Amino acid sequence: MGTYGGGADGLTFKVDLVEGRLRLEVGSETHLLVPTAATRFRPDGMPAGYSLSFERGGGGPATAMVVMRPGQPAERLVRKP
Repeated sequence: MGTYGGGADGLTFKVDLVEGRLRLEVGSETHLLVPTAATRFRPDGMPAGYSLSFERGGGGPATAMVVMRPGQPAERLVRKP
């Protein structure tokens, strides 16, 4: 959970917990995150090929989020304080 940014498009991605499920907020859109692996998720309702993975530094919260979009290189966003 947290807020991530620093990408080329200037978007801020917010991840929070709603009723026991992770939710992604980008601009005015929200998507529930469907787990596909331990640290990888697919945003429900987005086209095929979009996914997110999280990087953790030790046992604490995620320090970065990697966004994968179809036809584009992966983009690493850092956690904002």
